Amino acid sequence: MNSLRKFFLMVFNSYSEIIFLQNPWAGLLILLLTFINPNLGMSGIIAVLCVFFFAKFLNMEDIFIDSGFYTYNALLIGLSIGYLFKIDALSIFYIFSSSLLTLIISIALSSFFGYYLKLPILSIPFVLVSSMVYLASSNYFHLLSESLYSHAYFHPFEGKLSFWLSGYFKSLGAVFFLPNILAGIIICVVILYYSRILFMLSIAGYYIGSMVTGYLNGSYVYSFSDTSHFNFILIAMALGGIFLIPSLKSYIMSIAGILSSVIILSSATKFWAMFGIPVFTLPFNFITLSFVYAIGILNFPMTSKIIKETPEDTLDQYLSSKDRFQDAPYSIRLPFSGDWSVWQGNNGKWTHTGSWAYAYDFIMLDKSGKSFKDSGKNIKENNSPTIPFTFTGYTSKKRFFSFGLPEEDEIIRSVYPDNEMIKKFSYNLDDEFKYEVYKNGIREKIISLSVKMSPSGELYFDSGSGKIFFYKKNTFFYCYAMEGKDKYLRAFYSALALIPLAYLKDTCWETTLPFGSVFSGIKKSFLLLLASFNHNISKIRLVARYENKYHISGEIISKIFKINKNVSILLNREHGVDQIEVGEFRFKLAKKNVKYIDEGNFDNSKQTGSEK
Repeated sequence: MNSLRKFFLMVFNSYSEIIFLQNPWAGLLILLLTFINPNLGMSGIIAVLCVFFFAKFLNMEDIFIDSGFYTYNALLIGLSIGYLFKIDALSIFYIFSSSLLTLIISIALSSFFGYYLKLPILSIPFVLVSSMVYLASSNYFHLLSESLYSHAYFHPFEGKLSFWLSGYFKSLGAVFFLPNILAGIIICVVILYYSRILFMLSIAGYYIGSMVTGYLNGSYVYSFSDTSHFNFILIAMALGGIFLIPSLKSYIMSIAGILSSVIILSSATKFWAMFGIPVFTLPFNFITLSFVYAIGILNFPMTSKIIKETPEDTLDQYLSSKDRFQDAPYSIRLPFSGDWSVWQGNNGKWTHTGSWAYAYDFIMLDKSGKSFKDSGKNIKENNSPTIPFTFTGYTSKKRFFSFGLPEEDEIIRSVYPDNEMIKKFSYNLDDEFKYEVYKNGIREKIISLSVKMSPSGELYFDSGSGKIFFYKKNTFFYCYAMEGKDKYLRAFYSALALIPLAYLKDTCWETTLPFGSVFSGIKKSFLLLLASFNHNISKIRLVARYENKYHISGEIISKIFKINKNVSILLNREHGVDQIEVGEFRFKLAKKNVKYIDEGNFDNSKQTGSEK
């Protein structure tokens, strides 16, 4: 049953990946839509099946097959052939051979691009193979005479919409070789439902590109009738919401990409017309990969390091983690104990410039505030080149910092983990916990959480309908990512977002929570759309403290969104959490199955993909 589920996920994801959505339900809707033209729909299915079974024959790992990453290019090949030829023995053989070639090229290019260029392959295999397929088909007279067909599928809105509106829908449908208004409307609704950011970018990309093209060639009617302008849509979505963190900068970058692509699209169209074949997605691939490669070389700060299911999810994780993880590739423990003062920090006014800009100088002060004995004139300096970093696990002004860079003259103290706390938060594979859930004092259900590991080695709590990814590093336990729509897991995440692994009396800590831990559905997406224009409106914070060794209290606060929820955590005296309260929800431990407590499982941060 599980294998069958994975198979259907692979098929559906192949369709949704084309418009940058990692959602099987979106893929299913698009799959059904392709059967507006039965030849097209069947050709796509045949191509995906051919590639799937051939990949299995090649012993490809399931993780690569199931994602749809290696199959969507073959799907596009199947759709392109189905657009020209009806389903018969000749066209099926053509689809079979072409899709296998696409898979091999996808594997080869993915390895080359990933290793040498650090780039995705996008739909380059599709462009290469589809161009060869269309060129070669002119020599296959039997195929041309037997399999060519006229397109007579349903056109209910033809001639009923203005050219500037029908052009957008036709171009959107043309992404799946369905250049008609009905298909475009349905695809538009799918994009709008799953991502407001992608919907906005699709509109902006199409109309900016088409208006500029119309201005250059002198005919807006001609420009809006060109369905190859779907390239503008794909470029805007890729640069504005996928490979860059959604923001004003990414939107400006997407506009720059669209303006650049106008020349590429016009020249490529004219060139390929000499051979009687369409331009396909060549402009999209050329512009997107060029921009992504260039911003990678320049270390552009808004590059997406982790691409989630939607741009909203990517933005949500970025906004919550930018305060939690400082923008530096390394984090280190403080190399001392006790209270020390920061004498000179990053870009210090005396010696911390140039190659030494990221250095820190610490001094210990006596009761009178002096750092020296006698005159203090015998000081020797020894400097070496530095690199960006952050300190991890320290306190200052009665506040715990998981990551941070203290200011000059700030008094800081290194935190050392408590063995008892380390044991409490040592979660291992297959540990299981059952919690009774109460809402406003009324028992709702029992949820079960089990500890699992992702294929990339990340530990997470699995409820069956959602996941919370966590790790334990040096002096703190951390939840850093969340998947699914489980409202109970959202409350869990909010409470356990950050726990110092040391009892810190009279000391509080703060951390930023993602929108997804508080909001859901349309409200979450709308707020994230607004946040993409101004990242500073995203502050939802957890402020917490130890009441005693077994009780943590706190508040979830946001002045902008008028949020103020109380948080309470009761720790088990040996392992785990006995009770969590977040707002109206209360979770009470009913049963647990812990195979062993690994006291040596001190730091599993290397298993995460989000820590810098």
